[in-house]
Amino acid sequence: RIYARGKRGTLWISWHVDDGGHRLSTHSRDQRVAERKLRERLGAKDRGERYVPQTARRVTLGDLLDALRDHHALRGTKSWPRMRQAVAHVAEHFGREACATKIVYSALEAYAKARMGVARPATTRFELALLSQAFKVAVRSGLVTAAAVPPFPTIAVRNVREVTFTDKELAALLGALPSPVRAVAE
Repeated sequence: RIYARGKRGTLWISWHVDDGGHRLSTHSRDQRVAERKLRERLGAKDRGERYVPQTARRVTLGDLLDALRDHHALRGTKSWPRMRQAVAHVAEHFGREACATKIVYSALEAYAKARMGVARPATTRFELALLSQAFKVAVRSGLVTAAAVPPFPTIAVRNVREVTFTDKELAALLGALPSPVRAVAE
């Protein structure tokens, strides 16, 4: 939809996508300019491109990670030192000055592949989970819109520990346990 707004009659365009409606000024009073901009936006929507407002385009990965740090500092998260290590790997790969809206699914997959060469799957999944959480915190605090949050790849983790005892080892363990605990362990 195209409509005039303000005293000068500047034309605005309005369109809807899955995440809701968007409005954008054409900075013009020319109907042809407005129609062209609306066609561009609708064409981008049809191609599956997401619309990210100008303000969100300036948010960097460093901004997201700082918001995540502040979020955990406010909550007194005790495991933040481990999280800081994990987000350092993310920042090292993408760069703190990387535009947050340029982090898309293909870039996240490339990160996962690169990290899987040097880190265990659970570590890579943890790092991606923290980046996902950073995006969610940024959405809640208004740094980015929900449309700017990319889908994240799923990392399968198959590192279940299996510990088995021989009959002799089990007997020795049960013999060393106090009576109340032995009853439960048997």
